[in-house]
Amino acid sequence: MEISSEEKQLGKFHDEWAKDVLTCNIIRETLAIHYGLYRKNVKTLKQAILSMNDYIGELLNLQNKNKSLILDAGCGLGGTSIHLAKKYPNSYFSGITISPSQVVLASNFSNEREVYNTSFSHQNFLKTNFPDNNFDGIFSLESFSYAKDKDKFIKEMHRILKPGGRLVVVDVFRTPNSLNPFMQTLYNRYCYEFGNVRHISLNKYTNLLKGYNFSEVLIEDITKNVRKSIFQWGFISAMEYIAINCKSKIPIINKPKNEKTSEIHGNTFLGGIIGLMGALGYYGTSFIK
Repeated sequence: MEISSEEKQLGKFHDEWAKDVLTCNIIRETLAIHYGLYRKNVKTLKQAILSMNDYIGELLNLQNKNKSLILDAGCGLGGTSIHLAKKYPNSYFSGITISPSQVVLASNFSNEREVYNTSFSHQNFLKTNFPDNNFDGIFSLESFSYAKDKDKFIKEMHRILKPGGRLVVVDVFRTPNSLNPFMQTLYNRYCYEFGNVRHISLNKYTNLLKGYNFSEVLIEDITKNVRKSIFQWGFISAMEYIAINCKSKIPIINKPKNEKTSEIHGNTFLGGIIGLMGALGYYGTSFIK
């Protein structure tokens, strides 16, 4: 597996983060480290998180397929794959991550929940060991932003996706709106503290896809549906930050051990603020090879 020194650092970042976030009850329950999608009849953050998982399945069109091989490119704790594997037992979900700890955790969680149509491996999604034309569908849920080379990511996904297969990316993208110098400084800090995420514009993303002859199926602005969960995660993260710095316990979350990752969580609220400034949008996209 080809992983650069920078990507090894990113893997270490996610190793530490994975251990830390599992102190949060809602993450332990859902195995999700992504935002939630508020739709009709969705009332709580937990429901919104599971709604986002279902949204991924809908974009992949799994409800209309009897059997599919799906890649989770940047699987985290495996929550989305495990959820979809239970919902679509005739399909198989393969998750990859550059975090060795996440591979172990995701595999253990899948076994604990008796979900056996999943597997998880330590791989770089910019250069996988999968054969050409292997997957019926690929999804990237809030992991595309971590790709250092966006073109290389799309090229690799195109290689391993079957003709007619779907590439689903649900993530944060930059909008044309500019930031003032102060907000730009906050945005730079936000990106750095979250493992050097790199947001690109939706136009640049779609142009890269068209360069590999992907055809557009859907581009949906779901920023308003996600915003509430961004601030809910921000509140939880702020409580965690207070817990570690005040050396006290807060009922919603146990005091984390890793002070560095607590500093990271202390910056989560910045994402919501920057989003309100109109510089970031949250989109669901689905393209066919």
